[in-house]
Amino acid sequence: MRWWRVLGCTALFWLGFNSGQLGLAEGAGEAEGKSELSQAGVQAAFQILRRDFIRSRELTPERLSKVGLEGLLTALDVGAQVVPMRAESKERKVKPGVHSMALAEAVGWVRPMSFQREEVAMVEKALNQFQVGGCEAVILDLRSPAAEGEFEVAAALVDFFVPSGESLFRLRQAGATQGEVFVSSRAAVWTGDVLVLVDERTNNVGEAVAAVLRSLERALLVGEKTQGAAVRYQTLPLDAGHALRYASAEMLLVDGTSLYQKGLEPDFRVVFDGDARDQTERWFRQGRTRELVFEVARPRFNEAALVARRNPEIESYVKRSLGEVDAADKSPLVDPVLQRAVDMVLGGDRLKQFRLKWATAAQRAKDAEVERETEEREKVPKGIPVGDP
Repeated sequence: MRWWRVLGCTALFWLGFNSGQLGLAEGAGEAEGKSELSQAGVQAAFQILRRDFIRSRELTPERLSKVGLEGLLTALDVGAQVVPMRAESKERKVKPGVHSMALAEAVGWVRPMSFQREEVAMVEKALNQFQVGGCEAVILDLRSPAAEGEFEVAAALVDFFVPSGESLFRLRQAGATQGEVFVSSRAAVWTGDVLVLVDERTNNVGEAVAAVLRSLERALLVGEKTQGAAVRYQTLPLDAGHALRYASAEMLLVDGTSLYQKGLEPDFRVVFDGDARDQTERWFRQGRTRELVFEVARPRFNEAALVARRNPEIESYVKRSLGEVDAADKSPLVDPVLQRAVDMVLGGDRLKQFRLKWATAAQRAKDAEVERETEEREKVPKGIPVGDP
């Protein structure tokens, strides 16, 4: 068989047969179960198309080569892609920095932006400030749309939340059996509660951090499913203008679990999409995070308005009657993922205050004995009448 026929068979295989899209008819597949076409079937289909297809002349070796690569990249999904020949994509380049603040009395929020090495010290500083400020829970926001980073950064971030000597994860290189093992190397900086925010924008470093913290039962995940790209990428040139970026190593949890093309399902799913999500990114940079969490109540006619000699309800009515837009009528911009995470922390603290404490039988007997002794001590002695001598 000539080389172009082999290449053509490969193209058809990756385009349809391997993904199950050119197999049995839909009805038959549902009734009898789907099956992959055999290699002989692939070759037969290619020969038929080369002979009887109405535009068989268009099935040139060059076109089949390109289609075969496109089909392979589609099947590999996040595993490989052809990228422009430059060091890194400007569209995904994010300036290093960490956003952090106390969103409530007991809730701290920290968000790495690029997952680069210099941000590790910034995260540690934020966690120390939360401890000094009396925070009881930290929300680790890993939803930044940053380019892929180094897994050494992932290990350094996980170190802040787990004890020293804890096995974290390992990297398995292509063709290797063991791989590089990462172990926590310092005492934990934060020992309180942790909530981790994730979505499909979470990069490989953030995905690794979230997976390890949940596997070690140190955090709950809130948000949306991740993309399943917890891999190390390598880029090699293809021609003068293009390069191949492909996964050369994958992260595995301690038990051998791989996230590649699977992703992480959050413990609490909260959907957040549309243009509002892009606008929240600007608010984060402007330090307006609290406004995305705590909604401002609509102005009402109350005691403060009475003192100010204003009636905001009448003012709003007049604006609407004149066809003007009242700012109070607009829906506030909120981040529902971060909002739900804060609610979980504050709601849990509120429930702890009203938790019923049932005493044991021994404790109830002890309390009864203490009560009887107290009653005996508080009894007033009876008066003794004094008679004639």
